[in-house]
Amino acid sequence: MYQWVSSDIWLILGVISLILYLTKGINYKESITSKRNRIFCWAIGISIFQIAISVIETFDIFTDCYEYIINTFMAYGFLFVCYILIGGKWSIADKVSLTIFIVGTLIICYIEMFLR
Repeated sequence: MYQWVSSDIWLILGVISLILYLTKGINYKESITSKRNRIFCWAIGISIFQIAISVIETFDIFTDCYEYIINTFMAYGFLFVCYILIGGKWSIADKVSLTIFIVGTLIICYIEMFLR
């Protein structure tokens, strides 16, 4: 993550943010497809990736998977920012394009990683 904050602090922040998203963020009375719940579902994914990366860096386990997870996290974060900027108003054609974009981005990241 960032060098000015240690990995164990990122782990604590990731767990706290995940708990907050699950308890205060998602409105369980509404549909999961409501705009608020969709945004928090995306944010939960960010917290899970943050926790996974922090666990790898803090406890030095699954170091072989670190590059895969960090590249997937970067692609996911990029898509989350795109989702926020677009406003979540994607049609079916946009969702197909998004799926192709996700797969293409991940393939490019993994090919680049294997060529190192």
